[in-house]
Amino acid sequence: MNNDEYQKLPGVSSHQLIAMLESPANCWRKYIDPQRPQQETTASLTFGTLIHCLALNPHTFDDEFLVADYEQRSKAGKERYAQLKQYGLKVIKPEEHDRARAIVTKLQCNPESRALLRHGKERANNYPASTKRIAPAESPVGCSQRSEATSHRTENNMEYRPS
Repeated sequence: MNNDEYQKLPGVSSHQLIAMLESPANCWRKYIDPQRPQQETTASLTFGTLIHCLALNPHTFDDEFLVADYEQRSKAGKERYAQLKQYGLKVIKPEEHDRARAIVTKLQCNPESRALLRHGKERANNYPASTKRIAPAESPVGCSQRSEATSHRTENNMEYRPS
């Protein structure tokens, strides 16, 4: 399941609850109103989604991303990019993929972040079991979608939800 399908699952996200704290109208405007404007996808949001995917859900990478060399300055480059986008995936350059992998490697090498990721305890959720996707055993990070983890070693909470 890719992130777009995941985001369409029924349920309430932590982001919706945070917006609800401000006001129910705010939550409606930002997340529920069918007439709300579509959020612009920026390079920064895509890069953050890439890092999240590589760190927490590496098994879904091929469902969400396409790594391809392209440029958008020329007419031919714009046409190539349009062809790549037809696959319905987020198109990233090899350099972006390499940079994101380096960040994830650093994250996994840092003892504090590794402890948070490895010792997090999954909280119960109200989603059908078929929506859960656990990272492969060989992955240094095991997690499921639409769940939150709390480290028992610190007071910090980490959300394991694709953005």
